[in-house]
Amino acid sequence: MGISATTIFIALASFLFLYWYSVRNFDYWKKRGVVHSKPVPFFGTTLELLWKPLNEIEHERFFQLGRIYGHFEGNRPVLSVADPKVLREILVKEFPSISSRRFQNGNVGNPVAESMLPSLGGEDWKRVRSIVSPTFSTGKMRRMISIIKDCSEVVVNNFKALCADGKSLDIKRMYGAFALDAIASSAFSTKLDSLNDPECDFVKAAKRAFSTDYSWRFALFQLFPNLMKFLRITMFPPEPLEFFKKVTLRIIEERKRTGQTRNDFLQLLIDTSKEMFQDQKLEEGKDDEQIMSNYNVDDNTQLPVRNADHKMEERAKRDPYTYLPFGAGPRNCVGMRFALMEIKVCLSYVVANFKLLRCSQTKIPLEFHLGPGRLLAKEIFLNVEPRDESILLK
Repeated sequence: MGISATTIFIALASFLFLYWYSVRNFDYWKKRGVVHSKPVPFFGTTLELLWKPLNEIEHERFFQLGRIYGHFEGNRPVLSVADPKVLREILVKEFPSISSRRFQNGNVGNPVAESMLPSLGGEDWKRVRSIVSPTFSTGKMRRMISIIKDCSEVVVNNFKALCADGKSLDIKRMYGAFALDAIASSAFSTKLDSLNDPECDFVKAAKRAFSTDYSWRFALFQLFPNLMKFLRITMFPPEPLEFFKKVTLRIIEERKRTGQTRNDFLQLLIDTSKEMFQDQKLEEGKDDEQIMSNYNVDDNTQLPVRNADHKMEERAKRDPYTYLPFGAGPRNCVGMRFALMEIKVCLSYVVANFKLLRCSQTKIPLEFHLGPGRLLAKEIFLNVEPRDESILLK
């Protein structure tokens, strides 16, 4: 049975339309006089991600094109900025004009994903951010530090058990298990040992939510955002989100029923939501306070300056916008301080008990997974030796 001329015509017309649609914006940066990477039909400048990690691509473009350059995700023009001063201007000073996230509509169709901070914009984002932010104050994070210490002790015990064989350890896997344990315990009141119990339902759901499959969902949203929105395909897999939703609602319902409280993130959110409801009637006010005293600084008074000859560290000289692992400006990561607390507590426990050394399996430089979105390192193998000296942690 042959193919009719009508079928061939429709197929050819469809291909030509899709081709035109994919290249219609390729003169965007040229019209504006911005240096840019050369795009290819249908893929823009993302095709390299199939064989080269994102960090290598960005590194090459930086030296070839400069600190500010254009590229394309499908037919969508994107501007990459590697100038700290311009980044500060965009993320802070111009925030009211550029406040939305890149894939703000990437979770349409999933009520849980739609209500997450990265998916929200405008007044909805302000409302949710104002509820969540107070839970990360210094005083409230101190209430959770005991949870992080308990998880860090589990890490130390796992290190001791595994390094007894004298084999090198995948440190990325060890710290990944710690991060999952800390989140499960502090946010969901669920105590885990995910390194030794990988078949736990909670661990499986977390791995599905943050697997490398996310990178390819991200790629589809880069290339075909309107199609993904039309098909109501979300950037995050819906099954693990539904699992975490059920766990959270069950814990909240149980605490309401029993009156039980716990020093974890979920309890802080519950308490904060109550406080905000109670504070709605408070009005803003200003105080003008003046302090009068008979203190007097005489002429030739010497003011001692501590360590005046101390040279500033290189880190202090560096522009803070050079490295932004948590973003910057009003939309920076709301959990930044909590994440840093996790990292510092865990590292202090590990460094106090072990020496971390390079081995024959250590990859220098690191190797990364292919694909867009998050930059995920592959295995990081190190030798681990117990310390002879005793370092006490209080």
